[in-house]
Amino acid sequence: MRQRNYLLALVLLALFAASGVWYFRAFVGPKKPFGIILFVGEGLVTSRLAAARLYDGGANHRLAIDSLSHVALLSTSAADFAVPDSAAAASALACGVKVNHHALGIDPAGRRLVNLLQAAASAHGGRVLRAHGRLPPPPIPGRTTRRLRRAGNHPRERWP
Repeated sequence: MRQRNYLLALVLLALFAASGVWYFRAFVGPKKPFGIILFVGEGLVTSRLAAARLYDGGANHRLAIDSLSHVALLSTSAADFAVPDSAAAASALACGVKVNHHALGIDPAGRRLVNLLQAAASAHGGRVLRAHGRLPPPPIPGRTTRRLRRAGNHPRERWP
């Protein structure tokens, strides 16, 4: 009787372990990534990274950015200007093409460029971004906000 109980407990333990291994492989184990998170550090050039590394702990110190699995450094200079404005830099990041200074999403020849989100939407049937909830109201400059609050008709009070 006692050996039978031990044998039954051993069989149940093995069955429990096997079901745990199956569950882990089927539902929890490593899966392919389902999203991409893009960190954009404006003005984050190698000289600033080196200065931050030296300041934080010395030449051999590792920053948090060093632990990311995939890192890319991108030059965003404009096609006709060495130091780009925000529009040209954003176009270079979003479209992968250098544009003229003060141009947004238009190449030097005047053609519209396809950006990263448009390319992803066309590849995935239009579903790229999912947002849950409502967007907050747009910010209002300080002087206008003071005037509107004094008048008692602040737009955020009327926001649906």
